[in-house]
Amino acid sequence: DEARLSMLRRTSENVSLFRQRLERMLREARSGIGRLETRLAVNAPDGRAGYFAGVALVSVILILIGRAVTQLYAVYLARPAMIRAQRHFRPVGLSGKLPVIALRMLLTVAGMTLNLAVAAGLGLGLVADHVPTQVTAGIIMAAYGSFMLIDTVWRMIVNPYLPEYRIPRMGDMGARRLYIWLSALTATTVASRFYIAWLGELGVDVELVRLNHIVLNLLALALILGLIWSNRAAVSEAIRHGRPISEVTWISAIGSRIWAPLTTLYFLLAWMEESVRIVMGLEAQWSLLAGAFITLLVALAVQAAGLYGVERLFERSRALRAAAARPAPAPEPE
Repeated sequence: DEARLSMLRRTSENVSLFRQRLERMLREARSGIGRLETRLAVNAPDGRAGYFAGVALVSVILILIGRAVTQLYAVYLARPAMIRAQRHFRPVGLSGKLPVIALRMLLTVAGMTLNLAVAAGLGLGLVADHVPTQVTAGIIMAAYGSFMLIDTVWRMIVNPYLPEYRIPRMGDMGARRLYIWLSALTATTVASRFYIAWLGELGVDVELVRLNHIVLNLLALALILGLIWSNRAAVSEAIRHGRPISEVTWISAIGSRIWAPLTTLYFLLAWMEESVRIVMGLEAQWSLLAGAFITLLVALAVQAAGLYGVERLFERSRALRAAAARPAPAPEPE
C-alpha cells in the first residue's frame, strides 16, 4: 500500500508539473511573435528582423542557380546512363527493376550533391562573416538536401511516373497520389525540424521553441493522418499484391484491413508522447514520429535487397539446370 501511495503521489506531482509548464508556455505564447522579432533583430547585423528573410531569399536563389547548372549534368551524363540501363535490364522481377532504381538513386544523389556544391561555392563569396547569417544559409541548404534525399527515396519506392519499374502493386493514380502526399509530408517535416533547430541556434527562448515544436508536430500529424486515410486503398492493394481479398492469405487480408487504424493509433500516441516530453523538457535521442518512417525505409531497403538476392540465386539455378539439360552437340565425322 505504501508503494502504491508513493507511485500515485509521484504521478500527481508529474501531472501538476506538466499543467504548470503548459500554462506558462501558453501565457508566453501571447507575446511570442514580438519576442521572436526582437531576438531576430538582435542577431541581425543591421538590427532588423527582416534581414533573415533576405538571407533566405538569397539562399533559395543560389540553390536555383545550382539546379540550373545541374541540368547540364542531367542531360549529358545522367540521362544517357539511365537510357543504357533501361536497355540493358528488362523490368521483369526485382532483378530487372532494382538495378535501374538503384542507378537512378545514385544519379539523383550525385546531382543533388553537385547542386549544393555550386550553391555553397557561390554563397561563400556572398555570405558575410557573420555567424547567424552563415547558420541561416547553411540550415536552408541542409534542409533542401535532406528533403531531396528523402523525396528521392519515396520516388524510387513508389515510382509514380515509371510504372514498369514500380515494385509495389498499385495503380498509376494511386501511386501518384501517394507520392504527392509523401512529398508534402516530407517537405513539412524537414522544414519544421530545421526551423526548430534554427530557432535554437539563434538563442530564441526555450519555451517559445518548445511551443513551435508542438504546433509543427501537430501539423505533421494532420498530414500523416491525411496520408493514411487518403491512400488506404492503394496501400491495401499493395499489401495484397494487387489481388482481390478472396485470393490472398488470411495474414495479407487482415493486414490490408487493419493497417490504417493501427498506424493512426500509433501516430496519435507518438504525438502525445512527444508533446508531453517537449513540455516537460525531456530530451529523447529518438522521435517516435520520425522513427516510424526511418524504420519503414530501412525495412523496405532490407526486404528489397533480400528478395533481389534470392531472385538472382533462383535465376542462376535455373540457368545452370537449363545448361545441364541441353543435349551435348554431336561429334563431327572424321
